[in-house]
Amino acid sequence: MEHVCLRCRLQLLASSRPRRLPATATRAFFTTSAGEAHSQNEPGNQPDKVQSDASVLRQSRKPAPVTLASRPQRGSRDGSSSLAMFKSIVSKDAEPLPADTLPSASDNMALVRDVAKIQTMVFREGAAVADAYTFFEQTVYPQITAADGVVPRIVKEQLGTVLFPRLLAEKMNDLTSDAFPSVYRITQLLVQLDILRPVLWGNLVVHLVDAIWRLSTTTSDYASIQSSETAMALRDSLLQDLVGAWGAFWSQTDQASAAPESLDGTANGNGDIQTDAPVVDAEATQKTQLPGKRSFQHVFGEKFSERYHGSLLRPSWAALATYALLTETKIHNSALQEKAYPFLEAMGGLLTGSRLPNPKGQNNNALFEGCPEVLGLKLAQFLAKSRKSNVAERKPVKLEPRSEADIIHKEIGRAIKTRNLKALNAAWAKFWGKGPGTDTTRLEQLRSMGDLFDYFIFAYMSMRQTQLSLTLWSSMAEHQITPTIKTWTSMMQGCTKANNPAGIKAVWDRLVASGTQLDTPAWTARISGLILSGDLEGGIAALEEMGRVWRDRDRPENTLIAVKPSIEPINAALSWLLRLDRMSTIQNLLGWAARQGISPDTYTFNTMLRPLVRAGRNAEVRNVLDMMRAHDIQADGATFTILLDGALADISSKTTEEQVEVVTRLIRDVESAGVEVNMHIYGKMVYILLEECGDGAAVNAVLAHIWGRGLELSSHIYTMLAEHYFSRSPPDADAVTTLIHNRRLHSHKGIDRVFWERVIKGYCQVGETQLAMEVFERLVGNGSTITFSTLFEFLQTLVGEGRVEMAGRVVAAAVEFREAEDEVVPGGGSGNGKTRRYWRHRFWHLADERGLLDGGLRERFREALTSV
Repeated sequence: MEHVCLRCRLQLLASSRPRRLPATATRAFFTTSAGEAHSQNEPGNQPDKVQSDASVLRQSRKPAPVTLASRPQRGSRDGSSSLAMFKSIVSKDAEPLPADTLPSASDNMALVRDVAKIQTMVFREGAAVADAYTFFEQTVYPQITAADGVVPRIVKEQLGTVLFPRLLAEKMNDLTSDAFPSVYRITQLLVQLDILRPVLWGNLVVHLVDAIWRLSTTTSDYASIQSSETAMALRDSLLQDLVGAWGAFWSQTDQASAAPESLDGTANGNGDIQTDAPVVDAEATQKTQLPGKRSFQHVFGEKFSERYHGSLLRPSWAALATYALLTETKIHNSALQEKAYPFLEAMGGLLTGSRLPNPKGQNNNALFEGCPEVLGLKLAQFLAKSRKSNVAERKPVKLEPRSEADIIHKEIGRAIKTRNLKALNAAWAKFWGKGPGTDTTRLEQLRSMGDLFDYFIFAYMSMRQTQLSLTLWSSMAEHQITPTIKTWTSMMQGCTKANNPAGIKAVWDRLVASGTQLDTPAWTARISGLILSGDLEGGIAALEEMGRVWRDRDRPENTLIAVKPSIEPINAALSWLLRLDRMSTIQNLLGWAARQGISPDTYTFNTMLRPLVRAGRNAEVRNVLDMMRAHDIQADGATFTILLDGALADISSKTTEEQVEVVTRLIRDVESAGVEVNMHIYGKMVYILLEECGDGAAVNAVLAHIWGRGLELSSHIYTMLAEHYFSRSPPDADAVTTLIHNRRLHSHKGIDRVFWERVIKGYCQVGETQLAMEVFERLVGNGSTITFSTLFEFLQTLVGEGRVEMAGRVVAAAVEFREAEDEVVPGGGSGNGKTRRYWRHRFWHLADERGLLDGGLRERFREALTSV
């Protein structure tokens, strides 16, 4: 009966705002239309390192694996000219070489001899090109770097005709092997050493594009989440490598040096160096006869130094293939977009101002020779389509450079997520520096960024750094940067995050005393903050005070603080009261709101829906939805997140195909209702599906949809996945390690401390203490703090395994965390009460019992325990 009464109370509240009955899409959420999951394309970070997960990918995919590139033809191993040069160095009986091929007296003979060793390594029986390249990187390249760019001709000749042609051939054969450098690194070296052979390099890039295009993005091609996201990680690495390679190649357009000796049209006897002579650019030869635009190949060649003229046909073909891939594929990751934009912008201009090859023209058949089948098809489609449209329109929108405020704002957000005080201090130092001083321009800039001051105050208060917040406040006052009501509100919100009701009351008293005009967000921050911080009575009393002050708003003392009660503080109180199951208080609250003439909003209904859906009270759920429609209150993302509980309740009883269909349908229904499917909705779906179905096709379909939109998973979703893997029987630590590796989570700044602490605990759970220590050291090295509950479990595991040295490092880090909280400004300490709580944690008792506290530290610990 109590629930019925509650619904009546909500009806009473809603009745204060009668509305017309509109058409609504809410019921569409429960329709039965089927749909397909979107393809995925996940972002990544490093262009110079290709992941080596191809073996995992090939094992996990359902279809038979395909080779990433066709095996190129290898040349003979008895190259006469290179071998002659080698003999001239190591043999006294060798015939002398022509004078212009011998190194001068000023040449570095050690370098020349080491390069000759590379030839020996390449030509010997069972030679491994990877070993020769390793020798080059470790021994030869440092000497070249030290030579300030003055490289003997014989060295260039040896590297350009012996090592790198074979290295490119091996790389084409296995694009994912860690034994060879990335295409990006190869391109860097070829450009730097001025030994880039356009035909060989262009062929390598063409095969790389083909490899990317042939990696499936369809989740049904993979047996599990791990195999699917491993494939996407591999695809991302290859994309990064491709974009990096073009960046290195395109850098030559800025060079205006005279053309060196030609290295692109001379066969060396090994069969490795090719020319473009057999392939004729028919359109280029007709440029004097045909009016209008010149061929793309001709225009492309003009972008580069004269040394490449006549041999850029294959790179131009590779450029077309890359442009087609990057414009046909969804690439929403901002970092990759920024890296790819210079290439795409330049290519867009070239394509607009030139005549593209006709894939059906007889004169251009030779262009497709040696082109992999899949890529040839894609490229033919691209050319046919582009010849009929303005290719310049295919370029992605250029990303505007981030402002100083945007950069600082993100740094503050990351520091809050990881509770990284050092990072927050660094962000403040970058923003404020030594202060504007007398620089009026900088002072005006700072005054225009008031939101950042508010955000800094919120961040410091949320980390319980009251003194630092006050110091920041003083810095503002010193330079006539006036705190606003938002600044005060940010301080209360920070206290809420720090679970500090006393701080909220103190800030409120100072706010009222300051004579600042109050607003609804300030009252809401006070009311919700007190309730969320555990002071329920204080929050309800503040809400009643708000109504009383508004009723007596004509009194002089209430002029600046009176604000008409609204639904926002009601919602804040309602949400927490539901968590506490304080139903009688909720009824009183809703009755009070109705008497004040306060109308409910979407949040109010969402708050009421949640417990009804979870309890399976479907009839009452329908009643609430009907009330929403009757009062023209539209469902939002949060509404659908709540309704997912009911929609996916029995999904485990369905077949795999039915599960995927249900998930796909739900996503489409939400989108058809005009609601953007955000990461909260995705997270809710992943949570329910992991609970109901495990990490099978249904979860994979959700992840595919996220990646297909070019989005990255939230830290919360990654935490759920890690939790799931560790909860398996037996726990699957390898799956977590693979997840971290494939998604590059160590370099993902958006991953919060909660995820990493769960990983540490999980590794401890399965005895992988070395992996836990690696994660721990990364967190500490990045300046992040770690909660004492995690530190205790970690220390307990380490001492149980007898890892004394590691245990000592954990204790030392705990001391560093304490010291970090008290640094930066004088008076940053938090008081004796907090100090006693800090030392009384069971972590320190365990450390003391195991003899991990040195003399001074043990004395501080025991003194804190006995202090009053």
